[in-house]
Amino acid sequence: MEDEIYYAVAIAALIGITLVVYDIATSEKPREKFTELYFMYERKTLENQSGVLKTDLDGIDIYVRMNEVWIDLNGNGLQDANEIFLKGDSFTIAGKDWNVSDFSDTEILLGGYPKQKACGDMSVSFEIVNHQGEKHTYEYTIYSDDVLLRSGKVEVLLEKKELLTCTIEIKEKGNHRITIRLDTGEEIYFWVSVI
Repeated sequence: MEDEIYYAVAIAALIGITLVVYDIATSEKPREKFTELYFMYERKTLENQSGVLKTDLDGIDIYVRMNEVWIDLNGNGLQDANEIFLKGDSFTIAGKDWNVSDFSDTEILLGGYPKQKACGDMSVSFEIVNHQGEKHTYEYTIYSDDVLLRSGKVEVLLEKKELLTCTIEIKEKGNHRITIRLDTGEEIYFWVSVI
């Protein structure tokens, strides 16, 4: 009789353990809901053409030599002094502001925002990636030193990203912190020197 009780308890325990393991293995894990917010960067592969490292951005030729970058902004194929850039320098192509973030022998990394700009309009490009569990309409705000410059809304489908390029106006010279905030709490910023 004691053996029968022992076996019954052992079988019941095995069945219970099996059911718990099965439930854990087949149940849907709760997904963490979050949003990614980051500045847009363009990574371009450099091609070696007769010893010259070259790529292009929106049809504009970019050449990399040693520690500088030549961007043929006027498209004439001749190097002008205002077309030579170092790491951290800013430039504009087709109304869109960029900075030379980094470069090597094989690629160049361009950031979608300026680090230095004259007073007036400037563009900033950023991406929102939705991991909220469903499509979400994000409210974004752009500030310069905590002064609201622009706000808007954008709907982003689940597990998709949306690239936004916004034009803002900076009227005062000096160093300014440009901040982008979302209604979900994410925030990114960069510093720009307005001359």
